[in-house]
Amino acid sequence: MVSRHALVLVLLASMCSLWGSERVQAQAGEVDELQERARVAAEEGRLSDAATLLTTALERAPSAAVAFNLALVRRNQGQLLAARDLFERLLDDEFGELPTRRAARARELIREVEVEIASLEVSVQGADRAEIRIDGREVGATRGSRSLRVEVDPGERVVSATSGTRTVDREVEVARGARLDVNLTLAPELPGELPGSASDRLLATTTEENEPAPRGRRAALVITALAVVAGGVALALVLSRQDSLPSPPDHFIGTTAALR
Repeated sequence: MVSRHALVLVLLASMCSLWGSERVQAQAGEVDELQERARVAAEEGRLSDAATLLTTALERAPSAAVAFNLALVRRNQGQLLAARDLFERLLDDEFGELPTRRAARARELIREVEVEIASLEVSVQGADRAEIRIDGREVGATRGSRSLRVEVDPGERVVSATSGTRTVDREVEVARGARLDVNLTLAPELPGELPGSASDRLLATTTEENEPAPRGRRAALVITALAVVAGGVALALVLSRQDSLPSPPDHFIGTTAALR
């Protein structure tokens, strides 16, 4: 005969199981809603919004479908390193088991993305060792004549080299799949020099070497500069408008149930 205590435990276990099932269903519904909103955003070219929605969905619950979609969006955003990382984690089943067909597609996309990822070969003169940063993120160091190879996303990148109090920066434009050599030279460090003063000294030297132009010539230069700036702004507006309408990701998965 079952005791009253045992019966109570069975009832509690059943209730907990029911509550847990309802919570899982509600969570799945929320994830699907976020995915659908992300799909619409991607189709409208709002890739940043789509990435935010998918990231939120992935934080709610691990999902291979969500991670797959996020990887597609990252690729279209030009964030190729992040896209490759997500595809590789998908193949490791980090977000759940990936169906065979989707796994094959993920491998294809990894190969395509790797062709588009660029690399920089950074060398530094004037220091035995220099810390290298790309867009402010430390990626390694050069030692002596040995250069440092770094994978980067295409686009405008800022390469920095630092040794002690000396720092030199360079902006580079990197095309998709490009292999670019970046040679940096650190200015000699003066005794008792404060951090950042080497760059200030170089800037001051450059400025002082330029003699002031006559007044009439300066006026003409100002007018010419204003015309160039105006033309550049107009061109930038046209280009930014074109860039703000990227194509939606291909093979986008609408809901978790659609992942097959």
